[in-house]
Amino acid sequence: ESRMNRRAEARFRTLQQTVTLARVARERRRIRNNLPLRSVTVVAANEEDVEALQYLMPYFLGEVNAWDVQLSTEWEKMCLLKVQPNWKDLGKRLGKQMKNVASAINAFTSAEIVNFMNTGEVTVCGFTLTKEDIVVKREFNGDAKRYEAAASDDGSLMVAIDTTCDDAMFCELRARS
Repeated sequence: ESRMNRRAEARFRTLQQTVTLARVARERRRIRNNLPLRSVTVVAANEEDVEALQYLMPYFLGEVNAWDVQLSTEWEKMCLLKVQPNWKDLGKRLGKQMKNVASAINAFTSAEIVNFMNTGEVTVCGFTLTKEDIVVKREFNGDAKRYEAAASDDGSLMVAIDTTCDDAMFCELRARS
């Protein structure tokens, strides 16, 4: 236990999660894993995830089979933010008030969501709620015809793959065969 490198574990956990998201996006568009992708964009909620992927970039490129990868924490440019209550925990704690709190949470504006993400807590209907009580989801707001995106359940990572294919990609596929 004491010999475990926590930083290495966190890096590989991030790598595993982003590779899985890229594969999910491929499956949605029925793109074979051996066909190279033109580009992959990863939007992370924190710098640690970006640093982890930069450190493990050769592994990431090999696993997702991409020519180019862009890493970013600028989710404001690429994602829409949505929030939803953690029904399981809040339902037990708030009881009958849950319906009113849920309505108020769902009515958050983008500015309120960003403020909540920065502070980690917000007061709704007299209740102080934390990041354990409200889940922030990110949805890709780019060109849906060209890109396919997948986001992690907790909203901390989003991977968008460029789904355009050209002759150079098929030539590389044939060369590998």
